[in-house]
Amino acid sequence: MECELCGRPALNARRVRIEGIEMLACEECARLGRVILGSTEQKRFAPKKIFFPSGESRDETVLVDKFGLKVQQARQKLGWTREETAKKLFEKESTLHRIELSEFKPSNVLLGKIEKLLAIDLKEKEE
Repeated sequence: MECELCGRPALNARRVRIEGIEMLACEECARLGRVILGSTEQKRFAPKKIFFPSGESRDETVLVDKFGLKVQQARQKLGWTREETAKKLFEKESTLHRIELSEFKPSNVLLGKIEKLLAIDLKEKEE
């Protein structure tokens, strides 16, 4: 392993933070920053926050009953295989399969893509 600061071989490299940047440094260069405790091989990251586009999480629509069956029937009516349809949606075939079994509730974005591609309506207003 070599020091990311000076480039010399570093037998006892340490993960340090220098001017806000984390890097592996030799013992000599490590004195220039603050040593980060823990493994030199693992970085610790904060969990990612889930981002919802505006309005996505507050949609007032619900899925129609048997939405998966409706998707499957529309796909079959067009003569498409599950694999072909998944490619057109830019989704995994397994995702489409789970939607058709009504095991997976798709996001509003994916619902919109399915509705547009298959020319069906999968949402109804909540009362």
